[in-house]
This record gives sequence, C-alpha cells and structure tokens, in this order.
Amino acid sequence: MPISNCISSVTLSNGDVLIYGRQKMIVPSGGSAGRQCSFFIPQVIIATPDEPGAKCSPTVLATVDNKGNVGADTIMTIYGVDLAPSDDTLEIKVSAANLEGSDLDGDYFCNITVIGTPGTS
Repeated sequence: MPISNCISSVTLSNGDVLIYGRQKMIVPSGGSAGRQCSFFIPQVIIATPDEPGAKCSPTVLATVDNKGNVGADTIMTIYGVDLAPSDDTLEIKVSAANLEGSDLDGDYFCNITVIGTPGTS
C-alpha cells in the first residue's frame, strides 16, 4: 500500500524517525458506537519475540477526538492498535469505541505519533 496522504515525518538526531498524522475514522460494520482507521507509514523495525532485546519496536501513540462536534463530551477508548508490516509499509490499525456503548453521531478523528528505527524487521 502507498503511504497515507495524511502522514508527515521528521528524522531525529539519532537516526530514528518521528512519524505523525491525522485522519477521519470510519464506522465499522459492528455498529456506530465504534470507529476504526488505518494509517500506512514507512516501514520501521519491529522486535520479534525471539530477539526482544536486539531490536527496538516502535513507540505508537494514538488519540481520538471529534473537534468539538456533536457528542464532544463522549468518552472514547482505544481498544486496539495493530501493527501489520508489509514489504515497504507498516499498517497501523486503530479501533476505538464509546465507553457507554451507545451510538455515536458526528465525525471522529484519530491522531498518531510513531517513533521508530527505519528499516524492515
């Protein structure tokens, strides 16, 4: 997959890369109490269970907001952040839901920040 249009990056002084982006989340097929999105970023190294100390997995920070629209007082929780590497990109899948379980109106947005070492695992 190509890199998502919403992604920007900065190379840090130690050679690692800081990647960040924001995009609108979609309503999943399971109902409107949840939201999901995927970001496609440049590949970063992910540690394996066989070599946990040999490589550094990326740090991923995700937040969800709705820019003060309808339901601005709704508390959302992120219940899933999945990393899916491919040949030249890393897909970051973010899943969030309303803690009350009630249907949500309005648009919700996901922000991500990733710090990692460029390369493949």
